Amino acid sequence: MKNASIIIRQTSDKMAYVPRINPLWIVFITLFISVFPLGASTYNWGAFRVQTEPSGAIVRALGTFEYLGESPTEPFAFTMDRYMGYNGFAAGRWFDLEISKAGYQTQYSRIFVPFTEKYEDFAQKRPKVFMFTLRPLPTYKPYYVPPVYPPYPYYHHNQPGSPYHKNTVEITSDPRGVSVYIDGDYYGQTPLKVNLYWILGVNGDKVVVFEKSGYESNQKILGPFQKNLHAVLQPRGQRRY
Repeated sequence: MKNASIIIRQTSDKMAYVPRINPLWIVFITLFISVFPLGASTYNWGAFRVQTEPSGAIVRALGTFEYLGESPTEPFAFTMDRYMGYNGFAAGRWFDLEISKAGYQTQYSRIFVPFTEKYEDFAQKRPKVFMFTLRPLPTYKPYYVPPVYPPYPYYHHNQPGSPYHKNTVEITSDPRGVSVYIDGDYYGQTPLKVNLYWILGVNGDKVVVFEKSGYESNQKILGPFQKNLHAVLQPRGQRRY
């Protein structure tokens, strides 16, 4: 009886044995089933659209250099293909975008658009929206730099054989208080005296423009040896005979 009890106990121990399974395998199998069969087969369409501030920017997809339109763009739908990728456990597609607009810095952005819909129509109705703010190009304001004539040791202004010529011109107008621009640079209002410089044989005549609010502008030509310049401005809208 003692031997029989030992045999029965050993037999019962073998029947109660349960094989041990690594918990990591259970987690891996669960994730594999949830991601691949369900996610890839149920949701296989995605869509997105691009908005910018300001609007009217040209949007292209790099790689294929596909033109997607001007912002705000129409919904762009896509399905599973060889460009499919993952962002974590989400299946979808990566896009490299080029966003450009005149007067603004070109922007390059990488976006991920997941598969969220089962049909193309549903994807186009509910696209993922990406918003970008464009930065204007830096502007450089030009400023006037007066010409600098290098001094020559043996040549001075208004000397025989010198190419450098200095001339003092008295400028008047009718009416008074007219703005004077010489070669595009503002010199003041009439009447005024200005010192002008020429390099004979290099600089030609100077263009003098007279402007005043309510009057037609007038343009005169000034030579290097001319001492006086007078301009008459006609009221704006007055008929000339």
